[in-house]
Amino acid sequence: MCCQSLTGIFLKVIYMKNLKSSLKISLVAALSVIAGSASAVDFTPLTGAFTAPDIVTAVLAISATLATIYVAIKGVRIVLAMLRGG
Repeated sequence: MCCQSLTGIFLKVIYMKNLKSSLKISLVAALSVIAGSASAVDFTPLTGAFTAPDIVTAVLAISATLATIYVAIKGVRIVLAMLRGG
């Protein structure tokens, strides 16, 4: 129960950090449009830095890490239950 709540808190913190950074980027883009800049914002260097395989690799690495942690916690719980005689 404790680990599930810690995982939830951890994911919530990551989500909030990503949300804050996304809001900052959106705010900068909106302010540049409101300011009436003649040229559009060019995100080509930013979007060109990442490719689909890079993103897929990152997502799979994160999921494998979380799965490993989950399996380790589950294994410890099973061993402790056996030791307690449950």
